[in-house]
Parts: sequence; structure tokens; C-alpha cells
Amino acid sequence: SDTRDVLVLDRLQRMRPGDVVRLHASADLHGLWCRQHARSPDTHAWVYEQTGPPDWLVQVTRRKADYP
Repeated sequence: SDTRDVLVLDRLQRMRPGDVVRLHASADLHGLWCRQHARSPDTHAWVYEQTGPPDWLVQVTRRKADYP
């Protein structure tokens, strides 16, 4: 839902460099990644740990400020 996505995006914005979170969902998180990247390009690394169906698991890491 849009409300859930807004909450997740806000949480990602508050991450400090080096912080890691895992997102678990019943649908592909690519759309969420697109929205995050549009807000703050290249600030987060997204790594799929599991690509469903039925479950998707993504590890999101806030990149260091000196990321090229």
C-alpha cells in the first residue's frame, strides 16, 4: 500500500551510513526501489536475498557519504 511504502521510504531516509535493514514482502520490491532511487539517487544499495514468489527479501544498506 502507499501508506506502507511512505513509512518504509521515510525509514530508509533516516538510516545512517553503514546501517542495514532487511525488507520482507509478498510482492517484488522493485517499485519501492525506484521510488527510493528517485528521492535520493545512489544513497542505498539494494541486494535481493530472495526473489519470490511467494516471498521477496531485500537487504538495504545506506552507503557511506564518500561512495563514488
